[in-house]
Amino acid sequence: MAVHEPRLAGSLAYAPAVDIEKHFSELLEQLLIGMVLPDIEHFVIQSSPKTHVAKLRGPLFLFFAEDDMMASVDDAWALVSEFPSKDNLTYRTVPDGGHYQSMISKGIPEGIIWIRSQEKEIDEEALSKPAE
Repeated sequence: MAVHEPRLAGSLAYAPAVDIEKHFSELLEQLLIGMVLPDIEHFVIQSSPKTHVAKLRGPLFLFFAEDDMMASVDDAWALVSEFPSKDNLTYRTVPDGGHYQSMISKGIPEGIIWIRSQEKEIDEEALSKPAE
């Protein structure tokens, strides 16, 4: 959504799969998958954040737990390293909590703080514009 919806003031993502093709590699290797899901190969490439990283502008908040078994922190680091505007990127990791509990106990509270900081920046920008 951060790439495809220009009306968004910012985006938050909690432990997303940033390389969809890699994330679904076992599924894609199944012989009949193309018959059941036509164009699946095209879909996983086009829906992958990795494919669109050059178009990401932010502001963007990414949150991961290092012990997450569902989402790869290494893949996230690869995405972060290619992010075009580091000033608009907030990347947070916690050492534990897995895919779910880390988000509930630490990620959502940090995301709320981040949203509030973005609201202040938007308010300051609006105040600095001359009245029409």
